[in-house]
Amino acid sequence: MNRQFLMRRLLLSLMLVLGAVVLIYKLGGVGETAKNPDQASTLKDPSSKRASHASHRATSLKNPLGRLGQLLELHFFRDRFLIQDIILRSAQVDFEATKAWIQQHLDDEKLQMALNILDLHLQDLAAEEALDAIFTAMQNQEISLADALSVLKNLPGRSYAQQKQLVRAWSQSDPEAVSQYLLASAEEGTDGLKQYYQLMPAFVSGLPEQGFSDAYALVNSMRGKRRTEIMSAFLKTYALENPTLALEKIPETRGLKNRQNLTNSILNQWAKKDPKEAYEWVQNLPPEQRTSNMVLTVGQQLAQQSPEVAATAISSGELPMDAELVKQVARHWIGQNEESLEDWVNDLSDPEIKDQAVWGWSEGLIESADADTAYRFYDQNYLGEDKNEKWLQVVSYGARQGNARQAAQSFRKIDLNAVDAHAVENTLHFIVGSWAVHDKGEDLMRWIDDITDREPKLATMESNLKDLALRSWQEYHASRELPSWSELPQN
Repeated sequence: MNRQFLMRRLLLSLMLVLGAVVLIYKLGGVGETAKNPDQASTLKDPSSKRASHASHRATSLKNPLGRLGQLLELHFFRDRFLIQDIILRSAQVDFEATKAWIQQHLDDEKLQMALNILDLHLQDLAAEEALDAIFTAMQNQEISLADALSVLKNLPGRSYAQQKQLVRAWSQSDPEAVSQYLLASAEEGTDGLKQYYQLMPAFVSGLPEQGFSDAYALVNSMRGKRRTEIMSAFLKTYALENPTLALEKIPETRGLKNRQNLTNSILNQWAKKDPKEAYEWVQNLPPEQRTSNMVLTVGQQLAQQSPEVAATAISSGELPMDAELVKQVARHWIGQNEESLEDWVNDLSDPEIKDQAVWGWSEGLIESADADTAYRFYDQNYLGEDKNEKWLQVVSYGARQGNARQAAQSFRKIDLNAVDAHAVENTLHFIVGSWAVHDKGEDLMRWIDDITDREPKLATMESNLKDLALRSWQEYHASRELPSWSELPQN
């Protein structure tokens, strides 16, 4: 079939599809009522404001239009991804009724945001229709990869997901054609290089379907400077399925750059999934191949997911007596047989290493919302001269984990004359930012008043901290309005 004729036919069919969905959208009309009056009336009565996001999503799967009003009332601007999910699910059930309800019940910024989400829905429909047509042409060998991607790129809106889906499917049937296209794109200036980096992960994710040996041979035979980074991406992708084989190939692959970084990256990826298995693999390597970086990489993940196993390995010498590793073990051991943790920490003979364990233990306590216990334990057991500085870091860690009230309570224990002013300011920013979005703002403003009144060193920070609280709240809620607690009396 004539290529130009095929392309014209494909583009015409896609434009017709796109025009149809846009026409449906425009015919919705401002003020139009839902198709089902009973359904529309239930949208006006939001209830059950304490339901979780998970239950919202589960419910919207069953009856998204019936829950639209309630969910938008509860969550608008709080979680954009959730709002988009709600509106799109409703639109999939009944596009016209969803649009009519939005136009009737929302206004100004909320209305525009909701309509933009519906626009995205239409664009996605057009892109999916295009992809279906392209797959048909692809199976009939009537279209090239370059032409297929050109069709998707010329659609209005976003089609990156469809482009990646196409490349992944094509790499499963004709990986050599995809590799040639990507390598050529990388040499075609800024836009071509951008497309190469966008689509290369989809290419390598489809390669394992060829079988490891064939896929590896294909990548290894590539020419040019891109071969090594494609090989690195391929090995890292294949490691999700078979990390052992991917790691074994690294030493024998020619021209690989940063072999150690790639090895550590794959090990870290593996250890997050199964730290014990990754640890055993490293321990079984010949000593001349087992580097300290490899041991620490799996050790960090083992400490976070199986702290008692990591502690035993440290005590036996299989893992190094590394300060950060010891700290991670103690932090993540909290709530898991703490008597054994206490025995292990007491058995640490090096005072500096023991202080690291106390530091990590204290962070674990403050993360579990137990600030008083954390401070008492820390105050009694940390022996280093940098006691105030480390406690400030414990407080900062608690705030970053979302326990702003606990961190604020613990902040009062700090001798501000003994710590760096910049570190104090950073910690206060973590506390205020976290508190403003997760807890009662009225209490936060009073706390700011209290600490700036009590501490002369902090007096000049009052207005900045309150401004930060308001900005954090607005950014989190994606709102231009100020919260009610912004009107509290100022000192």
